[in-house]
Amino acid sequence: MLESIDAIQSDNGKPLHLRPFEAADLIARHSIVRVEGDDDKDNFIEKPWFAAIYAEIHKWYVARYGSLMKVQRDNATGLIVHRGLPHTIDVPKTISALQEGGLVKLTFPSKLYPAEEPMAWVRPKISKRSIGPGAGKLSKRIANTCNDLRQIGLNAGSAGGKSTGVPLMAASIVAHLSKAAAAASSHHKESNSLALWDLHLACEKSVKSLLTQRKIQFPKTHDLEKLNSLLPDLEVRQKARRVICRLPNEDKVIRHRYLQEAAISPNKLYVFYSLALRLCVIYTSSLTQEFQIADASFFLKQPPWFSQLQ
Repeated sequence: MLESIDAIQSDNGKPLHLRPFEAADLIARHSIVRVEGDDDKDNFIEKPWFAAIYAEIHKWYVARYGSLMKVQRDNATGLIVHRGLPHTIDVPKTISALQEGGLVKLTFPSKLYPAEEPMAWVRPKISKRSIGPGAGKLSKRIANTCNDLRQIGLNAGSAGGKSTGVPLMAASIVAHLSKAAAAASSHHKESNSLALWDLHLACEKSVKSLLTQRKIQFPKTHDLEKLNSLLPDLEVRQKARRVICRLPNEDKVIRHRYLQEAAISPNKLYVFYSLALRLCVIYTSSLTQEFQIADASFFLKQPPWFSQLQ
């Protein structure tokens, strides 16, 4: 049975760390008719017999996938350049903290919180000796990147307009920004040109999400200037234009995509990256939100048997 369930989960792209619980839930709901000594299957997640089922199913998945079963946090990947060398920043999209009574406080931060230590998220790590007297400027750049990525993620992730496809388009914005940061950190000269293309796509999808949400038709183009000119909000249009004029135009970005332009230095790419973040913030902040979860916290209860499985 688990072979069949796992095959379906694979086809659906279910993350590995979520598969054991989903499989246990399916079996408990649809395969178990009656449990001896328990006449009520409601709230089965809290029952000891479900813990036993989950534990055995989890073992089966671990035996099958090994270390791949480790939870992969859904983080955004940021970029910082220090002394001409690119580094990624693994920015958590949520903050979880264990509370009294076994509760877990889950927060969706829109900015860097005082208790967080973003220097620990930088890869490869930057030594204190390398930082030198410029620690303040470096910390500020890292904080700005974290704040922008979190704001973009929340704005795009809660965008309204499901019937128009806006949420799906907007949800890919952070993915393009993360892909650009990862490419830039690979230390291959051509990767910076490819990273520029992903930065452009993030900006393009930001403005197209806004145009789609406003029910404004736009041509099939990668021209940010042309797309921006279609926006009815003068203030947004002017703010965006001041950023767009400092970014490579459509033709140059496409030439970089096909490696037909000279390689971009890490420092130059970081300038474009910072501008792309700023532009995405401008556009996504203007999206109509279906719901607001910025800085909201939720308290989640763990099943009483969960700690016994750790």
